[in-house]
Parts: sequence; C-alpha cells; structure tokens
Amino acid sequence: MKKLKSMRWGLLAFFILQCIACDDELLTGQFSQETCFDSAEPSKMRANIDELIDFNVEILESTDDTYSLNGGFMITHENGFQHLYIGALDDNDGIISMDITNPEVGVFDLGTSNEHGFVDNANNHELLESFGLYNPSGSGSGGQIERSYVSYADQGGSGQVKITELDLVNQLVSGTFSFIGNRLQVDPVSGEVILDGSGNSIMETIEVSCGNFNSVPYTFLLSGETTGPVFNDFYAEVNSNEFMENTVTVERVTANGSAILYIKAISISGKLLRIDIPKDLGEGTFPFEPISDGSKLTALYNNNNGSESLTANPGTITISNFDVVNGVVEATFSFTGTDPFGIDPRVVEVTEGEFKLSFDPGAGPADTFEATVDGVAYEPNSIIVAKSEFLGVNVITISTLTEDNQSLELIFPKSIEVGSYDMVPNVVIGDEKVGLYSPDDGIVTSLRSNTGTLTVTSYNTMTGEIEGTFEFEATDIFGQNPNEYSVTSGLFSVVIPD
Repeated sequence: MKKLKSMRWGLLAFFILQCIACDDELLTGQFSQETCFDSAEPSKMRANIDELIDFNVEILESTDDTYSLNGGFMITHENGFQHLYIGALDDNDGIISMDITNPEVGVFDLGTSNEHGFVDNANNHELLESFGLYNPSGSGSGGQIERSYVSYADQGGSGQVKITELDLVNQLVSGTFSFIGNRLQVDPVSGEVILDGSGNSIMETIEVSCGNFNSVPYTFLLSGETTGPVFNDFYAEVNSNEFMENTVTVERVTANGSAILYIKAISISGKLLRIDIPKDLGEGTFPFEPISDGSKLTALYNNNNGSESLTANPGTITISNFDVVNGVVEATFSFTGTDPFGIDPRVVEVTEGEFKLSFDPGAGPADTFEATVDGVAYEPNSIIVAKSEFLGVNVITISTLTEDNQSLELIFPKSIEVGSYDMVPNVVIGDEKVGLYSPDDGIVTSLRSNTGTLTVTSYNTMTGEIEGTFEFEATDIFGQNPNEYSVTSGLFSVVIPD
C-alpha cells in the first residue's frame, strides 16, 4: 500500500527477501578468518586450496541465461524454494562452487548431509542443503560426482559462508567462506573406489580457506528459465482516502477472442478496484471506456454493499512499461466512477493510482470453450480460469459468460488426471467435478450438475494446458426452479494458472 514514487526499489528488495523460505537456520556468533592474502577484486572469487593454490578466478555474468559451472544464479523453483549458486571455473585449478539455500545477509553452515551436494531436482530441490564443492578438473562430465570434494558432514566435512552483500536490485553478491571437503578415493583409470587393507573405502580431504567473492553478478532463474523479481505494488486513493487493498491479482482472461489482463485490488471488506487492460495495448496514455464487453480498456470501483459497479467516465491510464515478454506492467491512472446506466446516482473519485505488477507472459487468446444448451449453441465471449483453495485442495474454476448473460462454469481439482469422471452438484471435500449453469442473469446459484460426465483428454501439468469434454443435466438443487437444462457437446481447452 506504499506509494511507488519514493519506495519502489526498497519494496522490491523487501518483497523478495520476505518470499525466501526459512528452511536453513541462520547462524549466529562471530565469523573468524585467518590472515589471508588480499581480497578478491570485483567480479572475482579468491581462495586458498590446501595452502598450495592461490585460486583467483573471474566469475562471468551469464550470457545465455543458462545454469552453468561458472556464474552466479538466484534460482527459484515452482514450489517457491530458492537457492543461490556461485561457481568459479579455472581451466588449470578446477572449480570452486557453493550453493546457499534461502540466501540473505548473514552466516550459513556449509556442512551437508548429502555426499554429492546437489539433490535430484524431482522435488524442485526442496531437500537441498547449503554446501561447498571443489573439483580439481572442473569437468561437468565423466563422473564429476565421484571426483568432487564436498563439505559432507558425515565424513568430516564442514564450512561456513558469510554473505556480506546481497543487492537484489543490481544483482550483486559479496561474501567470505571456507570449507573442508571430502571425496571417495577412486582409481583414475577404472573409476572404481579404492579400498584400504581392511576393505574400507578411503576418503580424501581438502581444505579451502581464505575464500571471498566480491560483487559477483548473478542472474535470476525460475526452474532453469530466466526470470526477474516479482512485482506486486499497487496504490490508489478513493475520495481522497487510501484504498487499503488486502490482495492484488492479475487474472488471465480471454474475452471476444482477445487476451485481457484483469487487475483486481480487493480490500479486507471486499471493496474492489478493477482495471481491464487488453494485452496488445502497448505503452502510452489511453482513455477508459465507460461500458465494456469484457475485452475493452476500462476501470471500475465497487464498495461491496450491494450497489452497482461505478465505471470510469471519464478517466485515463498512462502505461509506462508493458513488457509482455517478461510479464511486467507499470502504469498510473485516475478516473471518475459513475453508473453508466444511471441506476446508481453515486459518484466516486479514484486518484493517485499507480501500480507495477507481474503477470503471466504466456497469457493469450488460446482458451476455448464450447457447449450446447437445450440444442442451442452456447458461445461465450468471456473465459476466466482461476485457482482457489478449498479445505487444502487446489481447485480450478473455468467461468464463462455469453453476450446475453448466460453463464457456464466447470469446477474440478487441479490434481485431476486424464480420464472420465461423474459430475455432482456440490463441492464437498475439494475433489468433486461440478458444472453450473445460469440461463439469463449471469449469476450461477442453484442450477447444478445433477448428473453428468467430465472427461479430461489431455493435461500437461508442467505448462498447465488441459483439454476435455463435458455434458450434464442442470437442475435446481433446492427445487425452486422446475426447469431442467441439458448441457451437451461441451469441450474446453485452457491453461491453468500456477
């Protein structure tokens, strides 16, 4: 709810640090280092390896946005787990790398319970612990795991890293470190583990000391793809009072074949500020439309007291940044809100509006939804795909609306799999499949799928793309409306939000 003009970058740093999980315990106490050589120069890592090698390597900024042996990467996975990788590779002296989970300024233990350091990515690295690693060859192939020294605690490995600078705006990190790593001794030719006279494997150790890295650049990555900070800044005043939003969302919508961003700021009491922006609008200053079919640039205010929504008439928005590649929209706005149909005499002034928000850059007019109701084609001009939580279950709702205010909705769990399912009237525990229909008012209440079938024909859980068919008989579950509606030939193809 802070204004962006004076605190934009401060809020960015605060937001990202608040989003970092706290699985790693931040160490307390003094971090001491022996007397060492000069510190590393900017963009370099320097360390002493077994007091024999003066490791002094430049860490390159990624040019192809790909996770590599040499570079700095702040990696955020789909489940929110975050870790910082710092690696320096020298052709002669090998590679020193560290991975720090849940990074922030402070001291972290590099002792890990995993002898390889990295864990399998099947769980988005959520079991990954901070660790240090040294490999004399620096090779990423030919059995690197067996040849790397890792700060493996169960075999005497240990270490600490102290992050002294974590610049989230300029993407630079500085710090000091030292660790003891170990590895199984292997035959350099056969690659087999060497055993001692008692048949036990032999462990080799190495000490990396006096380590420091200075203003090393790092790249934001999301599950291996380039990403940036997530923006969620919004401010506005309603009749000269600050609009105290509780949540701000950017919904993915297809309306009349066009891609639309629905920006919704909702207060704790349910008051709503909404701005609809066509995804192909671009940058510049534009007037709001007072009446929209769901696909036009417009804004509205609703105070959640049962009265009408007051739409912008007049009003303008100035979009200073509309990055459809990385998914960022930044703008200022203001409008006078009135009832375009003259039913509600109230007038509201929305001023000082500004926002910088992230959105799904893949949002586009790809969603399709078709059906027949009592033999007549149902042709929606608005499709909204939303995710919510019910009793701990992630539930997907596909909401559609026609030009004459008919509405159809499908509800099913996000964890649904390919197959056919019986439809029921209500969501009770979260895994039900439900259809809802309204013939004329656009608000679905009691006409629900008494019987029916929902079939998922394909579902890519990585991209969220899902396709299927449906048919159901809609009846009034309260018995007030004697009419029955037959929904047939239903099909949908949508993208489920993360």
